[in-house]
Amino acid sequence: MSTELLRRLVEAAQTSSNDAVKILEQLSPDDINLSGVPAHLVPEDAVGYVPVLKSEAISIGLFVLPPKGCIPLHDHPNMTVLTKVLQGSIEVTSFDFVDRISGLARPFFQGTLKTNAIDILTPREGNVHELATADGAIFIDVIFPPYNSERPCTYYEWIAPDDYNTPGVLKTVDTDFYTILLPYSGPLL
Repeated sequence: MSTELLRRLVEAAQTSSNDAVKILEQLSPDDINLSGVPAHLVPEDAVGYVPVLKSEAISIGLFVLPPKGCIPLHDHPNMTVLTKVLQGSIEVTSFDFVDRISGLARPFFQGTLKTNAIDILTPREGNVHELATADGAIFIDVIFPPYNSERPCTYYEWIAPDDYNTPGVLKTVDTDFYTILLPYSGPLL
């Protein structure tokens, strides 16, 4: 990512997700030196993570999913997340809470995001999601505000309802999911 494009993305994300999406649309794999990401180092049972930038207001990172890789169903409490697929395609399944305390939720989106597609999660829409790939993929996440001790990541299992017209339940679960930290070799802010 060119330093200027990165700076503009950080500024836009703090004021307008629409402006941040417009800047993210301009992002190309060359802007972040995607060819420098050592995807071959990611074992098949993990996901690679390349930290690009993290502050109290925003985090930007690359996720490297190996073939048959998956980031299990998880939430982004009170966060906005912009995801752009840079290579490959990802299957996304997302949910909206009807009532977070009881876990009642409804499906929000299920579909495939291909290279250059952008997905937007807001605090109220699609905030719990799972990302998977058959053949491997790399995507960038822009998260604002980022996870912290007051906004931890929680993993879920979807319990579908018997009747399509009623909410299902997102049940909190433990997971053995893990990421492998990979070096970032693109431009810095």
